[in-house]
Amino acid sequence: MMVLMFSTAGVPPLVGFWAKLRIFQALWENQPPVAGVIRGRHSVVAPTITWRVIKLMYFDEPAAQLPPTAAAAGVRLALGLNAAAVLLLGCVARTAAEICARG
Repeated sequence: MMVLMFSTAGVPPLVGFWAKLRIFQALWENQPPVAGVIRGRHSVVAPTITWRVIKLMYFDEPAAQLPPTAAAAGVRLALGLNAAAVLLLGCVARTAAEICARG
């Protein structure tokens, strides 16, 4: 879950970073500079919310201890596969973008 949250915050080399970079490139090419400045300010402020959630999930004491469930293994597998895909797509972002641009 932490990998997915970092991707949402735009931490390199995860796929979320490349998505934010492409948004900035499009803003730079097509919008007035003010739009890029506003988006840049939001990109600095927004990760603080993500980091707070990560801190609550991993570093703070839980309010109540829940009993483990049978679905926990499936959820962990799904999150692990999703995190691996986010990392893999972040590492091959240029190649994936070129494939998508071809059609």
